[in-house]
Amino acid sequence: MMSNQGSPFISLVHLQRLKQLYSAFGQTPSYVDMNQLTGIFFCSDRNASKLMNILKNKGFIEWVPGRGRGNKSALSLPMSFEEILLKQLEYQVCSGKINEAFVYAEHFEKRTLLQKKLPLWLNETKVELSKANTLLYIVSYSFPECRPMYARSSSSILLLEAVFDTLVRYDEDTGKIRPHLAHHYYFKDNQYHFRLRPDIYFHNGERLRPQHIKSCFDYRCITEHPYLILYRHVEKIEIKDDWVIFHLKQKDPTFLHLLTDIHSAVFYMDPTQTKVSEDKFNQAIGTGAYSLFHQEKDHWILSKFDRYFGIGGLIERAEFWSTQHQEAIQSGHVYEKCPVQPEDHENAHSVEQHACVTLEFANHKNPLSIDERAWLIHKIRQFAVAHNTPINSLANSIMPYHQKRAFHLFHHTMKKPERTISVQYRKGDEWELKPLFDYLDLYGISVSHHVVERSNYPWNGSDGVDLYYSCYVFGNNLSFQYYEWLLTGNIFQTCLNVKERRSLLLFVDTIMQESSDNTDFMEKLYRGEDWLIQNCHYIPLWRDHAFYNISDKLHGKKMDNMGVMSLAQLWLE
Repeated sequence: MMSNQGSPFISLVHLQRLKQLYSAFGQTPSYVDMNQLTGIFFCSDRNASKLMNILKNKGFIEWVPGRGRGNKSALSLPMSFEEILLKQLEYQVCSGKINEAFVYAEHFEKRTLLQKKLPLWLNETKVELSKANTLLYIVSYSFPECRPMYARSSSSILLLEAVFDTLVRYDEDTGKIRPHLAHHYYFKDNQYHFRLRPDIYFHNGERLRPQHIKSCFDYRCITEHPYLILYRHVEKIEIKDDWVIFHLKQKDPTFLHLLTDIHSAVFYMDPTQTKVSEDKFNQAIGTGAYSLFHQEKDHWILSKFDRYFGIGGLIERAEFWSTQHQEAIQSGHVYEKCPVQPEDHENAHSVEQHACVTLEFANHKNPLSIDERAWLIHKIRQFAVAHNTPINSLANSIMPYHQKRAFHLFHHTMKKPERTISVQYRKGDEWELKPLFDYLDLYGISVSHHVVERSNYPWNGSDGVDLYYSCYVFGNNLSFQYYEWLLTGNIFQTCLNVKERRSLLLFVDTIMQESSDNTDFMEKLYRGEDWLIQNCHYIPLWRDHAFYNISDKLHGKKMDNMGVMSLAQLWLE
C-alpha cells in the first residue's frame, strides 16, 4: 500500500524516474546495487540514493538500503506505474488542477486514459473549481469554429460572444441599434460613419484603432466565406482621423444589423498585413470579456480579460471539456447535450429555441423531378402533422414569426419516386429520422443513408444526395437573421441552381429598396420563403429545443433565442 506521507502529488521528473524503475524491475521484489540504479537514472551515486529516499518517503516504493559496502538493497513497487499515474491524474483533477493532469497525461501518452476516467472524477472537481470561481462546462462536441466569419453552428456562439465584440449591438427590448465598440455613429449619403471608443484593447494588449477595423472588414469583403454575399453592397472602407467610413453601393437597411451580428465581430488582424493565416488561433484574438487561454480539440479554457472596457464577466475562468460519457452529465456546472437523444427529453432541461428542422432537396446532375419532390413533400407533411408534439411542434415556416401562416403547396401534379432516395444527415440524428423513414417505407419508398460527422455540417453539396436533413437556429434579431438564412443557408448554397440563386438575390435586393422598415421587410421576405416551398426546394418540419443539465449553484443563466447562455452574465455561489 502507498503511504500518505507528505503531499500526494509527485513531480513530472520523479514520475519519470518511477517509470524507469518499473520498466527495469516491474512489481517483482528485487535486490539491486547502486551501479544498477545509476545506470537506470544516468546520475551519480549520491543523486540516485537521494532520489530513492524521496520516492520512499512519498510512499511510491518500498526501499531498504543494504548495510555495508557492496551489499544490495531491497526494492519493490507496490503498484504498477499505470496505477501510480492514474492516482496522480485523479489527485490533480479532483483538486481542480485539470491543466496539470492534461500535461502529465500527454507526457506519458495516456491522454485517452485521462479522457476515459475524467467523467468519473469531475463531480469532485466541480467543488474545487467553484471555490476558485471557475466554471466547469461539459459538452459532447469538439472545439468549435472560433473564427467569426467561418462559424456556422450554434455550438460556436457562446465562445464567439465571450471572446469578440461588434461595432454596434442590437437591443432586443427596443429593436434599436446601440453603440458598442463604436461609441458614436451616423448615416449619410449611403455612408455609415463610426467613431471608436478610445479605451478598447485586444487580448494581445494592442489598442483598437480605426486601421484594425478597416483591415478586418477589407479582409471580409474579399475573402471567400459563408457570409460574403451579405457584404455585396460595400463599395469601400476608408479612415478619416478617428472615424471609419463604410461606403455602400446602394440603400441597404440590413447593413447596420449585419454589423450587430456576431459573425461580423472584430477580430485582431495586423493592419500591416495583406492576408491573415487560416490557422484558427490567429483569429481568436478579440476584445471581448474573455480571452481564449488554452485550446485543444477536447479541452479549451476562457479566461476573464481584466482590461475589458465594459462590465466584464463575474466568473474568472471557464473550463470546457468534451466527452461522450454519460457519467459526466451531473459532473459539470453545465452539461450541454448535442446531439440530443430520446432519454434527454426525460433527464435534461429543455430550452425553447427559435429553431427549425428542415428537409432540403439537393441540386445535382440527376435530381428528383419537381413532381416527385411534390409527392414527397405531401407525404412528409402528412407525417409531420400526425407526429406534432410539444417538444417537436409542427413548423409552417422557418421562422416562428410566420408560424400563423398556413402551409400550402399549390403544385397539383405529383408523382411517386420510382428510385431509391438518398438522405444525408448528421451522426446522432438517426433516431429522429427513423419514424419518418418507416412511414415512407409503408408507401414503398426505400431510403439510402448518408451519415456524416456533425463537424461536417453545413453541407458542401454532394452528388447523389437527394435530401438534406438540416436544423437552423436564430438569434434575437429575427428580421436580419431571416434575411441571412435566405442568402447564406444551405438551401441557397446547395439546393438552387445558378439562375435560381440570381433570381432570389434580385428579389431580395428589390424588396430591400421598397421596404419602409424592418417589420415591412420581414413581411415581404416571406414571399421568398414561399417561393422556395412552391418550387419544392425545401419543407419545414418542426421546431427544435436545446437540452441542458445545469447546477443549482450556477446563476444568471438566461438563454437567448438560440438557447445559448452569455458567459459574461453567469456567476457561481
